[in-house]
Amino acid sequence: MQGKKKLDQSWKIIFWFGVCFFISECIKQILLTAVVNDGRYSWQYFPFQLCSLPMYLCLILPFLKHKKAIIHFLMDINLLGGIFAFADTSGMCYPLYILTLHSVCWHLALIALGIYTGIKFSPGLRIRDYLGVIKIFAITAGIAEIINTAVSKLFTTQIDMFYINPYRQFSQIIIRNLVGLIPNLFVILVYMAAIVLGGFLIHLIWMGVALRKTRFEAGGSVGKEGLADKEGMVDKEGMVDKEGMVDKEELADKEGLKDKDRG
Repeated sequence: MQGKKKLDQSWKIIFWFGVCFFISECIKQILLTAVVNDGRYSWQYFPFQLCSLPMYLCLILPFLKHKKAIIHFLMDINLLGGIFAFADTSGMCYPLYILTLHSVCWHLALIALGIYTGIKFSPGLRIRDYLGVIKIFAITAGIAEIINTAVSKLFTTQIDMFYINPYRQFSQIIIRNLVGLIPNLFVILVYMAAIVLGGFLIHLIWMGVALRKTRFEAGGSVGKEGLADKEGMVDKEGMVDKEGMVDKEELADKEGLKDKDRG
């Protein structure tokens, strides 16, 4: 019963992460449209980047029957995105200082959420659980590509959800060095494969953390049992000593009586 209450509390915490993400994103979109772009909407800021997904996932998670794959996505891919966003902070810079601050806080919150879910839900984690993470990534990447294609054909090629718009030259650091060496489409595929591999490495790290935690708890349990056994032995020895003292006293009394009788 207590475990269920803790689990319910975890869903509430994750849900409130989503609420904070959603409210702050709404404010961001209003400022970008009304202040930065003079009332015109800029599709390049449409909120469906890889680092935007936790806003949606955290809001729907408590209401889903099967939560495991989304939780693993948050602790693997979400954490990866939050960390590596700081490898190239150019995407965090906006014309308004408040928006730049928002972006920095957003990615720090992603890292905090990833660590929280990782610590909370890593026990029992298996390698095959990562298949669910890949599935979610594939589905959301597919949605991002549909958005990219539709908006590029109807409005503008500025949009670049997940940074995989085939109508734009790939722009993410390190992997963009492949542009010109191989076709743009293959650069995008390499980028997506790198995300899957990076998330898997984090998945393995969480498995290691869970294993270490299990061993530590098991060691603590053995230590407590050993202490209890020692205390039990002391009690038994104490009982023996007391009984031994009683036996000696009785023997002395009997010998004294015998001496008196002889006298």
